[in-house]
Amino acid sequence: MPDLIYSRKASNEVLTYGDLARQAPAAFAGNPIEGVSDQYGHVTTLDAVQQLGRAGWVPVQAAQTSSRTQKAREHTKHLIAFARESDYDAEGRPEIVLYNSSDRTSALKLYAGYFRWICSNSLISGSGFENKLIHKKSLIHNFEDLISNALANLDRSSENIAMMQDTEISADHAYHLAEKAAELRWKSLRTASIEMPAGEELPAGTYWTNKTVKSLLERKRNGERLIGRGETYSLWDVFNRIQEGVMRSGAIVESITANNPRGAQRKARAIASVSQAIKINRNCWDLCEAAAA
Repeated sequence: MPDLIYSRKASNEVLTYGDLARQAPAAFAGNPIEGVSDQYGHVTTLDAVQQLGRAGWVPVQAAQTSSRTQKAREHTKHLIAFARESDYDAEGRPEIVLYNSSDRTSALKLYAGYFRWICSNSLISGSGFENKLIHKKSLIHNFEDLISNALANLDRSSENIAMMQDTEISADHAYHLAEKAAELRWKSLRTASIEMPAGEELPAGTYWTNKTVKSLLERKRNGERLIGRGETYSLWDVFNRIQEGVMRSGAIVESITANNPRGAQRKARAIASVSQAIKINRNCWDLCEAAAA
């Protein structure tokens, strides 16, 4: 599966129905997967796309979880981000992120999001910014209320972005946040080594180290400085660096395998799971939002 952050056109143009069908075919499921109960009322993603379109929101990003079978592929979890074509400014634009499935594994959810031009970074707001509609017959007509709540959350999300933009933090604080963000995806090699009984080998897996933290913070864009000791930095820029570093490929991690129990450094792969991408994205937001409070 491609890097979820890049599952949009490089020009950030509107996605056509053909684009959506290629990138998230499960969005076109007209009926739920076989075996659902009589109370299951499927809220289709296509209906959501059309209703959001009438409200002025058009699809700009789409992705879905990889599946082994054709039936699973037609019903699995998928993500579509929506934006208003008028919302263009120098920094970025607010987005509504839809998450849905028709295989009984997820309700339809709308999140407040944000897309940042400088690093093609898709952000999803954290706790308190989720709106959910359970697939139930008695609730199937409540989608318009869901959209209204999502728009209200966008206003709150924009206020929190402004707060992060106005907050300066020290380099030590930036490194602390990067450590916490790394912990969202990988285990700490240092902690695992301390907790492991003497003489036993660490379990196979991927671990974060000090080099991981450094690699998360060293990504530099136009107008952004490298993180160095003794200075202060925009929390907003730090947040974008660590979120991008954890989500995408390239962070330096330690890989321990059965063939190489002593471990070896490698570059992490990008997150390819829709549900994991949303979870880590939102948790990164919560970490940095708390730092601005």
